[in-house]
Amino acid sequence: MSKFLRRVASAVGALGLAAAGILVSATPAAASATCPYPYVCFYAGGRPSDAGSYITGKFKAFTSSFQTISGTSSHPSYIQTTRQDDIVYVRWLLPDGTPNLSCFDHTFPYVDILPGTLLATWTVTGVMIVDNPSVCPWPLPPLV
Repeated sequence: MSKFLRRVASAVGALGLAAAGILVSATPAAASATCPYPYVCFYAGGRPSDAGSYITGKFKAFTSSFQTISGTSSHPSYIQTTRQDDIVYVRWLLPDGTPNLSCFDHTFPYVDILPGTLLATWTVTGVMIVDNPSVCPWPLPPLV
């Protein structure tokens, strides 16, 4: 797939995430100062710049399967990757138990989970960091 088509697929995926009730951006101003490089961070209490927000989990290791997410991190208010050349997969469960998969990379490094939206009802069950200097593939790989 051409580089242009991969970018279009990533943009279309980001629009789908926005429609689900989250904001995706390539410029996380204050957040990058809070989540250290090279981590994927899960927050509670709002955005990293919000008073009262805090990191509930940090992940750094490359894995070939999903690392389990539980506790407060399973219902984050914000997820951010500071990794510059890797892909991060986040596995979710919808309220009816249907699994879902999201992908984050350096072009879309964070997700803002807005209260009262569909995504706020989803549960994060896993995170997998893959050593891949590309952007998220489209279509996404099957859930494992």
